[in-house]
Amino acid sequence: LMNCGFTSGLIQAFIFNPWDRALYLSVKHERPFLRWDNFQNPMSGVSQTVVQRAISAGLYFPLEEL
Repeated sequence: LMNCGFTSGLIQAFIFNPWDRALYLSVKHERPFLRWDNFQNPMSGVSQTVVQRAISAGLYFPLEEL
């Protein structure tokens, strides 16, 4: 059950990190979201995202069973 949560978190992190980062950069630098500059290094910071999403998704499934 915990493995399902961690796997889900890992998959979410790798899928959504480019969009999360582009959104962050567009707000930080006050430029349009779909500008190429926001997507040049999409996997930067993925390690923090993997840890956070793996923990949050890893806790969701066991707590759902309670």
